[in-house]
Amino acid sequence: MGVRIRQGSNIYLLRAAPLDAHIGGQIKARRTELGLTSKQLATALRLPDARIAAYEIGSQHIGPEELSQMAQTLGVNLAYFYAEPSFSP
Repeated sequence: MGVRIRQGSNIYLLRAAPLDAHIGGQIKARRTELGLTSKQLATALRLPDARIAAYEIGSQHIGPEELSQMAQTLGVNLAYFYAEPSFSP
C-alpha cells in the first residue's frame, strides 16, 4: 500500500508503516460498521477531513492522544486497534 506524492516533476511513493496501516484499517472498518462518513468522523474529532483519510490509509501516524479520542468516538477500547491475529510488525 502506498501514496503517490508529486513535487514538481518528481513523483514519490510513500509506503505506510505496517502498524500505521493496520490501525488505519481498523479505524476505517469501525467507522464503516457504524455507518459514519470520514467527514462525520472528522467533525466529531475536530480534525480536518484529510487527516482521517491519511490515518485510514496509514500514510500518517496517529499519536496516542488522538488514538484514545478515536477509540472513545468509535466506541471501542484501545486494544481494538491492535487486535488482529495476522498482524506482525
